[in-house]
Amino acid sequence: MNGRPLRLYVNQKWPRWLAVVMALIGGGVTVLYFAAPDVPKLPAIPIFLLAAWAIYASHRASLAWLELSPDRKTITYFPSWFARKTTLEASTRVELLPNAELVVCKKIAFGAYDGVSIFLRRPGGAEFLILGCDDAFPRKRLIEIASRVAKAAGIPLRLAERRLTSEGESEAEWSPDKERRSKWLLAPAFSFFLLPFVGVLVRTMTSSGPAIFAFAILLWLLGLAAMVIVARMLPQSDERPALWAYLTVWSFRFGLMYLIAVLVTGEILSHHLFSLH
Repeated sequence: MNGRPLRLYVNQKWPRWLAVVMALIGGGVTVLYFAAPDVPKLPAIPIFLLAAWAIYASHRASLAWLELSPDRKTITYFPSWFARKTTLEASTRVELLPNAELVVCKKIAFGAYDGVSIFLRRPGGAEFLILGCDDAFPRKRLIEIASRVAKAAGIPLRLAERRLTSEGESEAEWSPDKERRSKWLLAPAFSFFLLPFVGVLVRTMTSSGPAIFAFAILLWLLGLAAMVIVARMLPQSDERPALWAYLTVWSFRFGLMYLIAVLVTGEILSHHLFSLH
């Protein structure tokens, strides 16, 4: 028996994009601020720390994970903090049996991609869902953690593809290595993340509170419209959280990041102008 549970994060605990973004923000702001030699440095430190903490805390709140019990007999899926608070999504606990198999299943509904799920198939064909279809998680990562769970629990792993047509449902083997999925949705997804940091440019152009607020409303509406358009292009699934939940989480992140960007930029500009005088 193992003394500790095996915890596997569905989305990476510390992804490269987060490290790169924090490094760029911290490095850029630090260089701009410390370029003025006569400006006191101590007041800026809490602002830098607050910005870094806000980004990191927002990411931690979006983490979801699978946890294998110390005796390797049960597996539990824990949704992210955001999912638990916005959609009231509950954790899922499934008992592992020696003769069962772990299945990573890709779904195709009437020719459209419908996400990937992980479930346990027990002898006799009974299936118990562990992680429902959610395209927010990379398929490669789902297969990776499912492989680790199956190896640790000593049960076989199967990759399957289910196709739902007007004639019914069929299942076949799935070979992810032979696939290439379109990445055109990465551009709008990246733009959703970058929109709040337009606040740096806005604060540089104007110090007017109403103007800054008006730009925030405009950017927020553009982001919401883009998310709605992208959501309508994706295949519908009853297991995917409602669109309003994504919009609520993104709106909270946008408002927080935009406010921090404006405040930090204003602080830098005020100290820089003071040093010039």
